[in-house]
Amino acid sequence: MDRLIASNSVPMAQADTAPLTGTPQGATDGNPATNIPATRWPSYQYNAIQEELIAILTAAGITPNRTNNAQIAGAIQSLIQGGKTNVGADTGAANAYVVAFTPALSAPIPWAPFWFKVKTTNTGASTLNASGTAYAMVGAAHAALQGGELVANGDALVYWNPTLASGSGSFVLLLCSGAAEQIAPATQSQHAVQLGQMQAAGPSVGATDVAAYIASAASSVTFTASQVVMGVSVSGAKQIVGNISRTINIATVGANGMDTGASPASTSIAVYAIYNPTTSTTALLGQQIGSVPTPTYGGANMPSGYTYSALLGVYITNPSGQFVAFKQINRKIWVTRAGIFGTTSSGGTTWHQTSFSGIAPWGAKAISGDANAVATAAGSIVFNLGVGGDANGIGNQTSNTTYPSGCGPSLQYADIPLDSNLNAYLYYNCPTGSPTAQSYNFFASAYTF
Repeated sequence: MDRLIASNSVPMAQADTAPLTGTPQGATDGNPATNIPATRWPSYQYNAIQEELIAILTAAGITPNRTNNAQIAGAIQSLIQGGKTNVGADTGAANAYVVAFTPALSAPIPWAPFWFKVKTTNTGASTLNASGTAYAMVGAAHAALQGGELVANGDALVYWNPTLASGSGSFVLLLCSGAAEQIAPATQSQHAVQLGQMQAAGPSVGATDVAAYIASAASSVTFTASQVVMGVSVSGAKQIVGNISRTINIATVGANGMDTGASPASTSIAVYAIYNPTTSTTALLGQQIGSVPTPTYGGANMPSGYTYSALLGVYITNPSGQFVAFKQINRKIWVTRAGIFGTTSSGGTTWHQTSFSGIAPWGAKAISGDANAVATAAGSIVFNLGVGGDANGIGNQTSNTTYPSGCGPSLQYADIPLDSNLNAYLYYNCPTGSPTAQSYNFFASAYTF
């Protein structure tokens, strides 16, 4: 393909051009019977066809070659394969995308897909201007974009659907490389599900097979779990991580340390598993608490990049800001048996409140331990002792037995519910026994959260 090479031709600058006026019509071979002459082929028409063909070669980047008569076919194939007619680059701003094509579009073309390179990540509902007018851009579920469906430097695949927006049309974003994809709600077993559906029916935040142990007070503890379901919030997006083993040092700050400040002394702390989705990294994070902790980290000091979390447990620290010795299996934690309370008053049948906060931290829901009575006067002991979870004795576990003088009766109690509104409190009663002079002692050795 090449321009005309012939005698009686002129340079392109002098070539005939189309007349400025006249009615476009078709050619004819003429009809002598009706006195209609044959059309004389005008030079401007030849020039027009020639330049149309040359334009195809130019668009494909092909140099005209007068000895090759397959160049037009090759140029069309090259344009199709290279996507030169349906690929553009965004020059707009976040949520207001602008793409210019070559040749320019005067109006969106129904159902024709095209790609464009994204300049800026979207943060919400977005528009696309590819023909001089900005139109709404929706996702594959035909819903407005929410943010993150387009990412900087991503390649977006879009088409024009003229039936949307009550017949006004919308651009439909099918996908963008590196970005989240909008899909319709799943209705069948093999459908992909939306995040909202997963949040509504997905797994609860929490950990399975949690284990930790230190034989004596320490700042560092290693936690293991077979699976942890973490969330950005209780009802937010979830991330499931299996077989974790991480060590926390609460004498430090940041990932695998405290969220902020020095290691707290003689108080309650919560330990969370946290997850960084960008680096696929799991860590632990401690938080000092003065109330019942949330299932996901609710503080303001999450380490950079970490967005998912789940509570692993709640613990007591000693005056040196260390974990007290403990052993954890799932949601039960055993600690060194310690005396909590003692009295020589029988107390009658009224339920009295006593604090177990020295062993049970904020967030503890039940406590286990033992209690005993010792006679301070001669005679056999009628041991009347109850431990309960509120002023009405809910969950009451009681011993009411007569023992010979000199014996040490006791009550083993397990999983007494704690009064959550008052932190770690139990209730006890000591109905009058025989002899009346008895001392009562309470101990704790485990709690659940």
